[in-house]
Amino acid sequence: MANERPKERILVVDDSTQIVDFIVDEVLKPNGFDTLIARDGLEGFRMAHQHQPDLILLDYEMPKLTGVEVLERLQQYDFDIPVILMTGHGSEVIAIEVFRLGVKDYLIKPFHVEEMVERINTALREARLLKELEKLNSRLLIANRHLKMLVQFGEKVSGNADIDAVLLWVLNMATNLTNSEEGSIHIMDEGELVCRAFKPPRSDEAQLLNQKPSDKPLSDPLAIQAVSEQKVKHANRRGRKPAKAGSFVDAVAMPITYGDEHIGVIVLKHYAQNSRKYTRQDTAVIKTLANYTAMAIDSARRPTNDIDELADEISYNQKRIFISYARTDWDPYVDTIVNRLSSEGFHIWIDQEGLEGGQDWLDKINEALQSCDYMILCVTPRALSSLYVKFEYRYFFHANKPLIPVICEPTQMPAELISIHMIQYTELDTLILRLRGLMRGSNT
Repeated sequence: MANERPKERILVVDDSTQIVDFIVDEVLKPNGFDTLIARDGLEGFRMAHQHQPDLILLDYEMPKLTGVEVLERLQQYDFDIPVILMTGHGSEVIAIEVFRLGVKDYLIKPFHVEEMVERINTALREARLLKELEKLNSRLLIANRHLKMLVQFGEKVSGNADIDAVLLWVLNMATNLTNSEEGSIHIMDEGELVCRAFKPPRSDEAQLLNQKPSDKPLSDPLAIQAVSEQKVKHANRRGRKPAKAGSFVDAVAMPITYGDEHIGVIVLKHYAQNSRKYTRQDTAVIKTLANYTAMAIDSARRPTNDIDELADEISYNQKRIFISYARTDWDPYVDTIVNRLSSEGFHIWIDQEGLEGGQDWLDKINEALQSCDYMILCVTPRALSSLYVKFEYRYFFHANKPLIPVICEPTQMPAELISIHMIQYTELDTLILRLRGLMRGSNT
């Protein structure tokens, strides 16, 4: 079926024909894995280099290259392939020592089918999560570049009362960040929606239109719909034949609001059939730009000395906190932390559905990890042994977003968290102060 995961390929490296036949015939083939076979260490390394398998089952004692020598070469050439070491009784200490060379697990001969299948599935499951993390980190790097541009714009807005300049800034940035061929900003004026800035296709820069309510209003049904319903609206005309001349294939309209006031709308459009579709990341970027536009317009109406205070207030109120925890720790610890943070007015995101694994989990967690600004990691032995919790906090760790471990139960911390400032579960007042200091730009 189209939705099935592609078969994962496992390389078996062992000089014993009997052991290889057992692994292939009794373990791998019955469980749907593709197999590769190497009879010595050198052949195993060459096949790993050529085929890049999803997992290697590697014997410890072999001719030409030993298991350790294969591992050293894999590490030397930076091959990130999970390895399960196979060794005989009495070699457990050796097996543990080679974990520094990237071994994920080890199996003691003679093998048992059920145990072997379980160890293989565990190693592959962790590898899948790590691959997804790499993809997310790659997307995050792109998002971070966008964020830097948004921060620069925010600094410009906070001290700029020239609304026309702000609208041009917003529209140029929105079209550039989303690769849109056309863009427009419509502002409510005397109850009418008028177009104030427009970037036509095949133009590098947006331009001011300076429409007035008395002018014939620009008829854009999507803009009118977004403002009247006060929610983001999408339109998709891809694949329609014959396409009308000048007809867009994708469009998105984002309302501009400040409190209860309907200020206007940003509209972006794609015209080329091969242009990429608007993504959730695009929508998040446009939403941020709409918020800045609302702030700028409202700032222009305020006394000058109120502008900096307004910018701080909006920035503070938009911060969100991701709570990472082992799902079994909700009642003992997490519920108390969530209730305390909520009572203090913090905006939090928590996986209240208890999802673990699967595409639904990945989609929801990915969206939350991208949108949240801070993470509280509820530390227990169960949390630090959970692949899902590791996925969550490593995302924040690699993205250089602020992460606060809260020690709920004593446990040995992983190396990547040791240098991070920790707070005890009994010191929630300290946690509140720490969060407020971070959000105000302080390190207290």
